[in-house]
Amino acid sequence: MKLNITIVVLFILFLIGALVSCDICNSEDLATNPIIVPDNYEKIQSAIDAAKMFDTIRVKNGLYKEHIQINKPLKVLGEGNSVIIQWNGGGHVVLIGQTYNVVFEGFTVDGSENTHWAGIRVEQSTNITITNNTIINGHRGIWLWDTQNCSFRDNHLYGNTYNLEVWGLTQTHFMHSIDESNTIEGKPVYYWVNQKNRQIPSDAGYVGIVNSSNILVKDLSLTKNAHGILLAHSNNCLVENVSLSHNIRGIQVVISDNSTLVGNNISDCEESGIVLTSSRNNRIINNVIERNRWGIWFLSRDALASVEHPTVHNLVNGNYIKNNYFGIYFSESHNNTISNNVVSKNEYGFQIINSNGNSVYHNNFLNNTFQVAAFGSISFNTWDIGYTLGGNQWSDYSGVDMKRGLYQNESGCDGIGDTSYLIHGSAFDRYPLVPPKIDFSFQPLSPKVSDEITFSGILLTSCTNISSWKWGMSDGSVISGQSVTHKFVEEGSYNVSLVVTDSRGAVGIIEKSVNIVSSTSEDASTLVIGVIIGVVLSLSIVIGYFVWKLRKR
Repeated sequence: MKLNITIVVLFILFLIGALVSCDICNSEDLATNPIIVPDNYEKIQSAIDAAKMFDTIRVKNGLYKEHIQINKPLKVLGEGNSVIIQWNGGGHVVLIGQTYNVVFEGFTVDGSENTHWAGIRVEQSTNITITNNTIINGHRGIWLWDTQNCSFRDNHLYGNTYNLEVWGLTQTHFMHSIDESNTIEGKPVYYWVNQKNRQIPSDAGYVGIVNSSNILVKDLSLTKNAHGILLAHSNNCLVENVSLSHNIRGIQVVISDNSTLVGNNISDCEESGIVLTSSRNNRIINNVIERNRWGIWFLSRDALASVEHPTVHNLVNGNYIKNNYFGIYFSESHNNTISNNVVSKNEYGFQIINSNGNSVYHNNFLNNTFQVAAFGSISFNTWDIGYTLGGNQWSDYSGVDMKRGLYQNESGCDGIGDTSYLIHGSAFDRYPLVPPKIDFSFQPLSPKVSDEITFSGILLTSCTNISSWKWGMSDGSVISGQSVTHKFVEEGSYNVSLVVTDSRGAVGIIEKSVNIVSSTSEDASTLVIGVIIGVVLSLSIVIGYFVWKLRKR
């Protein structure tokens, strides 16, 4: 009896071992006969279509003009970067979609600059390994979309409009192993996961910070990626003095709290300068944000309603937001503070959609085509902080400042308009700020190169206290003070601007042209004139002498 039981047990173990071995063979690809391209199939896609799950496809050196789609577990291996997949038509060059356990290694992927197509796109997939590839000439280089647990090693991206993008929402969408052996335009990729108390190195070509805290990103220049800096599910980070240009999004913040973005220059992004998605208690301070589609974009994802993580309690303060299509854009974002910003020359200064509880004050809305556009529920936002602190400056405000007091019915000006400014519907700025009226003079009136010119600011109204006088000399110089001196080192016409800011943040701006002439040419002209005068005087003396002699006779 015991012998029979032993035989049964051994037989069961044998079956289990056989099944496990079979699975290992499949998953580890122990097949002895890989598919060879072009020996077995002329095209890579034909080999992929014919392959069974967990097969290996080996591609010999050569140029393959096709785009491929991998939708089952495979190893697709090139002999090296002399294996080129080139595609200039529609579609991604390599699409790995809705699959798992794919290895793609050893190729040069030469992409198309057609908008939105990528060299390698991975979407809704798991356990994808991408190793030792060169991705060039595409609109996007590598693009991960809602994908989990990818591993990148020794990939080099350059010459793409936007080199790298990791897109997602939940934390698992960002949990990848992407190390510094990958490069963007020759600079290493820093994609940090589960890190604390570190600083991104100064040679970064891409910065991704995931499920991390207290990370410092400072003094970098980041360009040509989907996002210059990605903060995903990370807290208490600092991004300071970073130049971000020609990305799709300058800084993307996804479900991340308590971080500070300060003193950065963000420009020429295809979409947004800064975008906050379902993020709280962040501070956006003293940044210059210009020539993007959205300057600052706040939104909350409906998909996150169940986790109750809306975009709330963020501070936007002291930023220059100019020449964007949307200066500030709020969607489903509540209880944020927007103060002391210059929002200038945008198509829409502020667009606000279904957002309430926001406090908007002491901003300068200057020469936007539409100062504010509002849609949906916006009734509970505030656009001033009462009297005497006031609201915002509006360049199209047509009211006057002849009165003062809580009800603007007392004699004397106070820097606040006597009538309210209509925002939208029943929303008003009750105490719109009226800027100081100013002028300036300069001496000498006809300055030469290297002359010391004195510029003097003139305050024509004195209803508020002045906090600053700032001069822009259009040669790159910025000088503070009511009366300043400056020398121009080259001749030409210079636009000199004076910006005067009062204690509430209202600004008066005036600009004049100053013509600088060459001191050499003027001296030469003076010499010529002097010679002519001398000759005329000499001739006059000679003629006078001869006239006198004639009279003596």
